[in-house]
Amino acid sequence: IKQDVSFNSRVVSAHWDDSVDRWTVTLEDSQAQFLSLCTGIALRYHMPEFKGIDKFKGEVHHTLRWLEKYNFKGKKVRGIGTGATGVHMIQEL
Repeated sequence: IKQDVSFNSRVVSAHWDDSVDRWTVTLEDSQAQFLSLCTGIALRYHMPEFKGIDKFKGEVHHTLRWLEKYNFKGKKVRGIGTGATGVHMIQEL
């Protein structure tokens, strides 16, 4: 598989072409037919700092460390997030 993969490549553009049902991906030094984002962004989570969080007496959870068995029923919950993760978390709560 390695001979067909461009590692550490910089993507210049990626456009979905409805007419042929595929991505057109332009790299700095070549083109590609397929696009797999393997950025490793989910390896570490970012917990933003909020003013006064040090005085908060409740629990703080991050979606990367989601506890399936945790029961939010009867609790006041605030969901902070964007994109698919934020949307999925809010629906689950």
